Amino acid sequence: MRNSGIVFTTVVLFACASDAGAEYVSPVTYNGHNCVQLGHAAQFASHRAVVVARAQERRTKDNLATGYWPPIYLQGRDDPLAAELSQLKVHIAAIEQASIQKGCHIQFERQPEAAVRRPLRGSARR
Repeated sequence: MRNSGIVFTTVVLFACASDAGAEYVSPVTYNGHNCVQLGHAAQFASHRAVVVARAQERRTKDNLATGYWPPIYLQGRDDPLAAELSQLKVHIAAIEQASIQKGCHIQFERQPEAAVRRPLRGSARR
């Protein structure tokens, strides 16, 4: 396979997601993808993870503003945002493994959540 020399960078944000409930995704799933396609898949999944994490953050902010906070034992249960974020995490890991196996030059950067997060509008942070 010809190396295209294209370098993709994807920033992975996992907020408070745990992959405990996510189904395993094998890198073999991405065997039919070339390096450019893997790069696009990684960028899409990374972008979607950021969108979902921000939605979780907004929901948390709204819950705090209204005084509602679910009990600890209910947090994360049957939460579609947490489930999607967990599944995205597993897919990104599979894409990363597939890109390594194919010798692609995709850079997967994991940054601490605080370094990637930005304050929400109207946030009390200063």
